[in-house]
Amino acid sequence: MADNNFKKGPHAAKNKVVDLTELASASDERKTVVLDEDLEGVEFEDRVWLYWTRNKNFIIASIAMAVAIIVGVQSY
Repeated sequence: MADNNFKKGPHAAKNKVVDLTELASASDERKTVVLDEDLEGVEFEDRVWLYWTRNKNFIIASIAMAVAIIVGVQSY
């Protein structure tokens, strides 16, 4: 009877007892993220080149936006 009172209320999910064996055996269907840990032996120049190829549009857009903001503020 006390167990039933324990699981009632708005925080019932927090009070739920979790079986860790069920979590370990459940299949994980999330998309995996490619980490740069595979590139531990790669030289610095290659890492910089890879970072640039992955993020060049964001870097250029950020610099252009920063210049536009500075020019806009100074002209105001």
